[in-house]
Amino acid sequence: MWNHTHRSGFSDIKPQNILLETAKINNMFEHAPSTVFRHSSPALAAPDDFYMESEQVFSADEDLSTTSVPPGFAVRLADFGTASWVEKHLCEWIQPPSLRAPEVIIGAGWGPSVDIWNLGCVIWELAEGKVLFDGCPTPSAPYSAHSHLAQMQALFGPMPKHLLRRSTNAAKYFDSDGNPLSKSPFPPSSLEGFVDNPELIADADKEDFVDLITSMLKLAPEERLDAKDLLNSKWLN
Repeated sequence: MWNHTHRSGFSDIKPQNILLETAKINNMFEHAPSTVFRHSSPALAAPDDFYMESEQVFSADEDLSTTSVPPGFAVRLADFGTASWVEKHLCEWIQPPSLRAPEVIIGAGWGPSVDIWNLGCVIWELAEGKVLFDGCPTPSAPYSAHSHLAQMQALFGPMPKHLLRRSTNAAKYFDSDGNPLSKSPFPPSSLEGFVDNPELIADADKEDFVDLITSMLKLAPEERLDAKDLLNSKWLN
C-alpha cells in the first residue's frame, strides 16, 4: 500500500490505475520473442497473431478464507503523471471528480491523506459495484461540487470548521457559520445502509467493512488512518 514515506502523493488512485500482475504474464514477457509485440498488421486488423488467455484469480463462489494468493501475484499502481511532492504541489486541482477529497474541492490545501480518501472510495466501488459519491443531485443531472459536498455531509456530518477556515473558496459553498449555501437534496443517512452486496460483504463482515471505509473517509484529513495502520484493519485480515 502507498505509504507516503518518500514524501510524495499519487493523487490519482482509481480502478483504471490499479493493475494486477501474475507469474503467467511475467513468464510471457520474459520468453516471448520481441517481434511478437510489434505491430505488423494494419491498424484495424484483428490482433490474431498473438493471444494471452485471461487468468481467473478469485471466484465469487470461493471461500476466500481458505484461498491462497497465486504465486507471483501483485497489485501495481500505474500512471504517475499526476504524482506530486508533499511540500511542493504541481497543481492543487487533483483527483477524478467522484473520488475527489473534500479539502481539494473547497481549496483547503491537500496532503498525503488525499490518497487515503481516494483509495477508500475505490475500495467501496470495487466491493459494491457503484461509486459512493457521484456528485449528481438527481440521476439525470450533471456533476456539481455543491452536490458532491452535500453527499459527503449526508453520510459523515457537517464539514469541519477548521477545514473551512483554511479554505480559499469556502464562500462558494458555505456561509460564515459553515452552513451549506444550497439546500441539500440528500437526507442524512448511514454508510451501513448503503452496503447492499451480500455476495461480497457478508452480514458478519459488514461492520468491519464499514469501519475500514469510515476510517479512510474522514472529512478532516488529519483524522484518516495512514496506510500502515490500515493494514491492521479487521476487514483486511
